[in-house]
Amino acid sequence: MICPNCGTEAAEGIKICPVCGNEIPDSPLFQETTMLRIEETQMLKINDEEPEPEKKSSSKTVYLIIVAVILAVILFLLFKPK
Repeated sequence: MICPNCGTEAAEGIKICPVCGNEIPDSPLFQETTMLRIEETQMLKINDEEPEPEKKSSSKTVYLIIVAVILAVILFLLFKPK
């Protein structure tokens, strides 16, 4: 038996979920429908967990530009015409 509320599997004949306290209907059709919903939910969660694109390259570019500007300013101050 599967709880329609939390998805916990309970022993056959149990009428109340031991985890959430929800009533567990013992209709075979209801149990099959509940299993299908749980599987669908799990598949949706798996599909939604796409990795975020890495942003390291853009961060690296910004850091390189900052370093280049700082070096340019230092070189300008050291070697400016008097």
